Amino acid sequence: MLTLQKSNVIAEAILKKGREMKLRPLCVVVTDIGARIKTAQREDGCSQARVEMALGKAVASLALGRSSAFVRERQKQGPEFVAQVQNFVGEQKMFMVGGGELIRDEAGNILGAVGVTGATEDEDELLVAHGIRAAGFKTDQDLAHLGAMVRSKA
Repeated sequence: MLTLQKSNVIAEAILKKGREMKLRPLCVVVTDIGARIKTAQREDGCSQARVEMALGKAVASLALGRSSAFVRERQKQGPEFVAQVQNFVGEQKMFMVGGGELIRDEAGNILGAVGVTGATEDEDELLVAHGIRAAGFKTDQDLAHLGAMVRSKA
């Protein structure tokens, strides 16, 4: 179960790792499976739209059941499809760049998503996976052995 306590563990682990890596100020948003914010943490010095960007990465992941980086690739292949998905998520906006990942339990069930922004896409993706694992949850990559249920690659 994705509790507030576990959500905070994810966010704190990401921020701590970012400081260890000497990255620019980060923003982390953890959502439940309905893309409702469980916790949002924005380090001092973050630019104005970071919360919305991090939330958009989590929304993109939940909307298509894949990482936000995959959603970006899907958008390149079929922009009309992704535009229609955006209509379905309503007022929430998808931000289709790396740094958004699903939070899964051991069985592969989706519990929510995390969005991280502030560093490079590769660093954001590394951080989001670190935070998910720090709280005892799994990423798509961790569960790739489950096959079609968890599609960790495009």
